[in-house]
Amino acid sequence: MSCGKRWQTRRDSRDSVVEPGSSRRNEGVWGRAPIDMSIVGNLGLAARAGCIAAGASPVTQALRHGRAKLVILSPEAGEATRRKFAAMAETAGIPCKVANEPIGAAVGKEKCVVLCVTQGGMARNLIKQMENSDM
Repeated sequence: MSCGKRWQTRRDSRDSVVEPGSSRRNEGVWGRAPIDMSIVGNLGLAARAGCIAAGASPVTQALRHGRAKLVILSPEAGEATRRKFAAMAETAGIPCKVANEPIGAAVGKEKCVVLCVTQGGMARNLIKQMENSDM
């Protein structure tokens, strides 16, 4: 008995190559939700991947231990919080960005105003995306 058929994936009409500019560009496969390519969507993806430290204490620890690669502040953050984390990030030599949208909901914590990305590749991707969108 051959097991080759068992591992073949199911093809769907939506599984084909979609040209740029098409209305189906980010449509999900097999009825799944569409892929969110926004910055908030990528923050949610990073949170699900486990490369986010959310909240003041986890971000402070990540900065002190050298795990943080990017610090992101919510527009809801107070002035003292912005100054504190901007100074800590500058001391550690890490970029610190302020988001245009609230970031707490993206990572599953509504009240979160500061978070850091702990994986280098995800941080580079978010920095590039923020620079392109003038975040």
